[in-house]
Amino acid sequence: MTATSFHFGEGDRTLYGVYHAPSVRRRRPLAVLLLNPFGEEAIRSYRVQKIIAERLAALGAAVLRFDYYGAGDSAGECVETSIDGMQTDILTAHEELIDLSNIRRVAWCGLGLAVPVALSAFSSANVNLAKFLGWDPVISGSEYIDDLTASHAKYLADALDMPERRIRRELSMQLTEVMGFGVSESLISDVVDLELNGSDLDVCDDVALIGRKSSGAFRKLHGQLTSTASSVSIEFDESVTWNSHQALNSIIVPNDSIAAIVRALADGDE
Repeated sequence: MTATSFHFGEGDRTLYGVYHAPSVRRRRPLAVLLLNPFGEEAIRSYRVQKIIAERLAALGAAVLRFDYYGAGDSAGECVETSIDGMQTDILTAHEELIDLSNIRRVAWCGLGLAVPVALSAFSSANVNLAKFLGWDPVISGSEYIDDLTASHAKYLADALDMPERRIRRELSMQLTEVMGFGVSESLISDVVDLELNGSDLDVCDDVALIGRKSSGAFRKLHGQLTSTASSVSIEFDESVTWNSHQALNSIIVPNDSIAAIVRALADGDE
């Protein structure tokens, strides 16, 4: 299998991507688009996303992973990140993957904030998906911002040797940066408005979510889907460690989670 890095997109909105060509010996009619989470979380998940891409390619799937505009090696500044922009980038990458692989049977695999953003992108575009998988999804945008604020406050408290409570109080008035990544007021507002509901998951016949039972929001969504006899597959995974501080420099990856994701995406496409 070969991995090729390149830039794509139009005009000033060029995106950086890595295309993992499928194994010739095990080629299957499936192309997978991996969708990064937000900000520093994309750095923390880099190794995990790379391993998922490599394993899927080894099983014969074509895979594309990429950086949103304003993130990683793509054009733009991090403060320019927006929900609308992320949705545009997802759809651009979707078409690029089809062009690269010549495969129209496409699956999306989103992590964290990418899950509700991708679902919104789907609802606003004429896209056909074979599969959709959401891993450790952000379900409540307001709770997610609260978590980011708490993480950033702890980061600053440790770095500046200041009381964390004082920093949290100041951040609650205006959050302009999260773990070294600048954020705009409009982005914060748009994320707060995000709320993932069961009805949002009606994107294709093969939808799966992998999340933590310790997450109250995820348990609530599970109950909602169960009560409506939804066909969405739900898997609980307490071994999710991709978003820990240790994940930045650790050689250990959540193999059970990776195996579940690869299995969910590759099954049925021999």
